[in-house]
Amino acid sequence: MIDTLDAEKTYIVGGISDLDNLLDYVEDLYSGRSVSGYTKLNFVNWAKFEAHTKTTGGRHMAFLVQLVHDGRVGDMKTRVRSTTEKEQDAQYILSTVHMARGRQWKRVKLANDFLYPGQRVDGTDKDNMQRSWSQLDANLLYVAASRAMEVLDISECSAALQCMKNYKADSISVAIPSQPSDPFPHAMV
Repeated sequence: MIDTLDAEKTYIVGGISDLDNLLDYVEDLYSGRSVSGYTKLNFVNWAKFEAHTKTTGGRHMAFLVQLVHDGRVGDMKTRVRSTTEKEQDAQYILSTVHMARGRQWKRVKLANDFLYPGQRVDGTDKDNMQRSWSQLDANLLYVAASRAMEVLDISECSAALQCMKNYKADSISVAIPSQPSDPFPHAMV
């Protein structure tokens, strides 16, 4: 999501160091350089990392593979490094679900990185090979959606839209704003 926002008006919950280090790690791994500096991941080569992003445990890192394939890691590092350091100065707040726990914002927009019932880890929907939607998937989506106090924007979140369709929740009113009308920041989870 950060690539669609004005980085200078964006705050990243928890700071940028982990994300910055992760981008360096991915770039080094892809280029075949030593990756000993980043201790949270321990892949021996790019192929192993890329394969891991197609598993349930690694699907949350698939965006990194896309950044590398699109040649946009350098641009993303620049954007991350130019975000604001103070949440109160931000128009947009980016957060993982885990970092958002216990917090709330007036407006929240859900990212399109949640699995939905029947979706395979590789992103396809094949009737004869559907994986079950885990309790973890449901919990993550619930935590993210429940961070909104007034407005929840699910317009780009396939999982939330699919859940509403599957569970006949079309009577639920979900506001999808086109422009913010007040100075409170938007949180992206």
